[in-house]
Amino acid sequence: MPSGILPDEGIGDELSYILKAPLAGVANWQMILWVNDLVPSFDTVFSDLEESTWGGYSRVQLDRSVWTDPDVSQGCATSTWGTDPISFDVSDPMDQTIFGVAYYDPTKGVLRFIQRFDDADIAPLELGQQFQILPVYTLTSAACSSSMQRAKRKVRMAKGEKKRG
Repeated sequence: MPSGILPDEGIGDELSYILKAPLAGVANWQMILWVNDLVPSFDTVFSDLEESTWGGYSRVQLDRSVWTDPDVSQGCATSTWGTDPISFDVSDPMDQTIFGVAYYDPTKGVLRFIQRFDDADIAPLELGQQFQILPVYTLTSAACSSSMQRAKRKVRMAKGEKKRG
């Protein structure tokens, strides 16, 4: 069975709902920077991250009203948290290197997004440096191998075929 897609017609609304819709009892996500040399995967959890502690850093509350309206193109919707990068002044680098960014949902206690930076962007912090980042969130379609296998089994079973090992 072919993979489904999120069409341009509705994907922007879906992303807006995820990021911007006011939801009673739901706290804003928090942007964190992490310093352990981790290559994230779908199994990564918040406790796997070692959060930055360098002088000048603090978590950023990603207020839902600040996310931009999604830019939609060819089944991909992208929003940024505002239009200007968040800037941190490094007052004490503490020999730390930032390896990536994550968005943490304190309401549920889970990660909502994680990204390791490109190798060219990973370097030790320096005193007096200004570290900048513009939070980005993208929604798109992707085939999931586990769901594709389940779908194929269901089709075979519906056709009366025997289960393959």
